Formats: sequence, structure tokens, C-alpha cells
Amino acid sequence: PVQMIDILLPDSILLSGCYLLADDAAICNLLFVHGVGSCKEAYEELMKYYAQKRINTYAFDMRAHGKSGGEYATYGYHEKEDIREIVEWIRQNHGSDIPLGIYGNSMGGAISIQATAEIPQIDFAVFESAFADFPEIVNDYSERISRGLTMKWMVNWVLSRAGKIADFVPKEVAPERAAGKSYKPFLVIHGDAYDRIHVSH
Repeated sequence: PVQMIDILLPDSILLSGCYLLADDAAICNLLFVHGVGSCKEAYEELMKYYAQKRINTYAFDMRAHGKSGGEYATYGYHEKEDIREIVEWIRQNHGSDIPLGIYGNSMGGAISIQATAEIPQIDFAVFESAFADFPEIVNDYSERISRGLTMKWMVNWVLSRAGKIADFVPKEVAPERAAGKSYKPFLVIHGDAYDRIHVSH
């Protein structure tokens, strides 16, 4: 059965997570990272599938999502350090002698790219439908929702204000730049049927 786990972060935010150990001796550990507005429960069926393939799986509600604490999502700025804490817990509790991978989709993909570039203990990664640059995707969303009626300067002002409120630097949330710094093997998946993040990302 799926086991529940909470991890207390250095900034006192409590992350709510779960894990499912492989049916037989595990060949690797795999961490799932969800998209904006989603939660760890989205991966329950996949976790059961991979348990049969001798893979330990883990999923957490990111900060400001699901049952985890925190007021604001920062799209990887703080979350990549949250991933570092999760990775350390996995290695301490379920072995550091087998490979550890990360899979993220949408916002989770963007977080995973940034984490993979900075955390040596992540051995491989899969990024699905991630955005390339945070200010760029916010402008994309704004244009789509307002049907082109918003102005870039206005969106950038809102981004700057959001950064001050949530204590992060929006322009430093740049998965594309992070990917360029990573020496790990990773797979990028995207498609033109996903309407939230254009395939150009």
C-alpha cells in the first residue's frame, strides 16, 4: 500500500507526500512532480504500475498545493530546494546505491528541470510539457486569457509585484537556461495538443 510521509523544510513549510516501494528488489527510485493546481494523488495509478516494474516511486504536494503548507508557488525558485530535501530523504531512507530519477509535467516539469541542473544526486529526468521561461509563459497566459488585450509592461509589473509578495525573482525561473547547465541524461516531451504551454517552449 501507499505510505504517507511529511517532510519539514528549512523554512518550516511542511510538505505532504507519499511513496510506494517496489514489489521486489528496487532497480531505481523515481520522484513525480505535479503541475500547477494538481497534487500527489494524480500519480497513484502510475506508482502502482511502476511498483510492479521494481521501481520505488514518490510523490509530494508542492508548496501551496494539496495538503502541503506554504502560501505561494514560485514555479521552481524555491521548489528546486524543496526537491533537494526530498531527494535527501529518499537517499537516506531507501538507498543511495540505486539510480534516482525525476519526472515532472507542466509546472512540475519546469521545477524538475531546475532541480536536475543543481542537485547532483538526481541521475536522470523526464520533463513533459514544461515552460522554457517564467516571464514568457506568464505573458503567453495573459495574451491567451485576455485575447491579446493586455500589454507586456503591465504583465511585467504584475510579475515584479508577485515576486516581492512571494519572495522570489521571476526572471530567475528559467528552465531553458537550467537545462543548458545540466549534464544528466534527460528526455523532453511536448506536443501541440497541450493548450496551456505552447510546444514552442
